[in-house]
Order: sequence, then structure tokens, then C-alpha cells
Amino acid sequence: YSLYRPRVYQASCRARMDHLRAFFENLAREWDLSQPPGRDSVINRLLEPFDQELVQSKSILDVGTGTGAMIPILQNRYPASRIISVDLAENMLRIAKRKMLNDCLVQSDVHALPFRDGNFACVICHNSFPHFWQKDQALMEIRRVLQVEGKLLILHDISREKVNWIHRNAREKVIHHDLLSEGNILGQMLSQAGYQLLTLEDDDTHYSSFAQKQ
Repeated sequence: YSLYRPRVYQASCRARMDHLRAFFENLAREWDLSQPPGRDSVINRLLEPFDQELVQSKSILDVGTGTGAMIPILQNRYPASRIISVDLAENMLRIAKRKMLNDCLVQSDVHALPFRDGNFACVICHNSFPHFWQKDQALMEIRRVLQVEGKLLILHDISREKVNWIHRNAREKVIHHDLLSEGNILGQMLSQAGYQLLTLEDDDTHYSSFAQKQ
């Protein structure tokens, strides 16, 4: 992969993301302790339907990695892939670093990714998509760094209703509006951003959307 200077984006979005960054910087130390037991098994099960595509991906961008829950899972499932993980919060990445083998961590905002066009065969957003303040811009930025016919996987290991309940009732107001959209709304966003929606699952256990760059 290759780095370059991030694009400049709207000041209002930048201010919003600064507030969100501060929230996650403070949350980092306790984040892993709040996760349910057996979560790795759940994530592995949810990734299984996408194995055929992902195992062929020579480069995978893990957006919003947090403390790196996806890192060892992706390394084990797709050992031939180069895994690059990004997150907004430095403290999250400090913890994620302990879970890395030979791959790379980058502190970055999804609205202005520091990668050149077409660097990745696949982008995975695990439990991070609701926090993209300008989702249309984030989807366009992800599309930019995807290769031709590259894939985007948006994945949550809990239901959309539970995601939204947690965010609406959070003590910190900064995430009250970070909601996961209904499938038809996400499908429209993806289409407008230049993706073809391949599969979408929205049930009481999980949420996943798999799309291809057009």
C-alpha cells in the first residue's frame, strides 16, 4: 500500500470527528473489558459467508478497528492478505498494536483516508459504520481506495436495533445520533456512492452488507 496526505474536508465534519475522537480516546482502556465472552466465535461465524471473496483479497483495509478485535481474526482467516487497520483514536490503536503480527496500523479518519486510489481489494467496517458522520462522503472515500470491483463489507455482530438502542441511550451525547440505517436506506446510499449491493442481512442477531465497487 502507499500513503499520501489526506484530503481536506469540511470544517463542521472535522469538528464533529474531533469530539468523537476524544470520546473513543477515553473509552479505549475499558473497551475490551465490556465485550461479551465468545465474541471471536461470533465474528468468525459471520465472516464465513464471505470467505470465498475475502480469501482472494491480497489487501484488506480494516476501518474503525478500535482495539483490534478484527486483526487476529482476519490474520488467521486470510493469512495471504495484507491487513491494514485504521482508527480515529490513538489510544485504541495502542491497544490494537499488541494484537498485530506483521501488519500495519494507521491513525486516520475514514472521511479522509491517507491512501492512494485503488490500494485495497476489500474494505471491512466492523461495528464502525454508524460513527461515520458524513456517511455519503465516507462511502465515496472508501470507494476511492478500493480496486476495480473491490468489495465493501459492513458488519455488526449484534442487531441493528441493539446498536441503535445502545447509541441512543449512551451517557455521552456525542454518539446519540450515530445510528445504523435500515437496509433499504443503506442500499440507496451505496447505490448513490457507486456500489452494487450484493447481499444484505438485517435480523435480530446481526447486520451485514456486502457490496462491490462499480
